[in-house]
Amino acid sequence: MSCEQCPAGNFSMNAGQTNCGVCHVGTYSFGGASVCHDCYPGTYANLMQSSNCTLCAAGLSSNAGAQYCYQCQPGTFTFEEGMPACLECALGEYNPGSGVSFCLQCPVDFYQENKGQSACTQCPDNRLATAQTGSTSIDDCLNLCMPGEYGRPLPGGILSVRPCDPCIPGYYASVRGMTSCVACAGGYFTYFNASSGCSACPGGSFSVPASTICTICAHEPFLVPTHPFVLIVPRANFLWVVAM
Repeated sequence: MSCEQCPAGNFSMNAGQTNCGVCHVGTYSFGGASVCHDCYPGTYANLMQSSNCTLCAAGLSSNAGAQYCYQCQPGTFTFEEGMPACLECALGEYNPGSGVSFCLQCPVDFYQENKGQSACTQCPDNRLATAQTGSTSIDDCLNLCMPGEYGRPLPGGILSVRPCDPCIPGYYASVRGMTSCVACAGGYFTYFNASSGCSACPGGSFSVPASTICTICAHEPFLVPTHPFVLIVPRANFLWVVAM
């Protein structure tokens, strides 16, 4: 009588056996095995008589001898298949969901000084902001100049912090932290201090860069494009508005 090798997914522990045992879920074996082996962390076997274990997908992991994979919890992740454990999000990062393969950087105005977090912390006082995404400490929260303002630059000259000055008429600052104001382009103007943007000149008028008003093009009536039923009639540097 000859002996036969147990096929993969089966085993035989003792000599003289007439049949092979079957590997349970969470275990596997190669052909001719005397025992079944637990699947390694990061892999699983959900069928009896498995000859190998399957890698857990990115965003998932497993313990040794697993029948299935589990989702990484908020604040943790796996970035590729078969990772033996979920990793914590780094400082300055967060992950609000389960079973994801990456973490997000904290947005501007937020920071995170601990690992493995599901959310970031907002800078105290809504006039404080961070200079960039991925901030790792409350010390990264800065009292930046607001839109319509400019101030002294931080080291490196990129952003400005308080105290701040308002932009003068004809100039604007559209975002926080500007170190100088920008002149309104030709065809635009702003009459007010601390402007965060410029307004377009109405039809029939024009302006040069950094203008606070618009100049009438010619002594001819013209329609205002945004108000098609309003006729502007220039007269001796004055504008008559006639409703049509």
